[in-house]
Amino acid sequence: MPVHAQNIHVTLVFLGQVDAASELLIKHNVPAIAAKPFDLTFDQLSYWSRPKVLCLTCSHTPDEV
Repeated sequence: MPVHAQNIHVTLVFLGQVDAASELLIKHNVPAIAAKPFDLTFDQLSYWSRPKVLCLTCSHTPDEV
């Protein structure tokens, strides 16, 4: 089944399960996160067998990431 355009996203960091206290800490500190713009080139098609996910990946990850 195709993915709807509004559901396409890029996950830069996957946190997994987070307890309530950690979630509050993360939300509190998000405004302090700053990053310079960077380019990502998705140039590989990968399959992650355990979660059964077909995804685009990068052969090169910029230092800014």
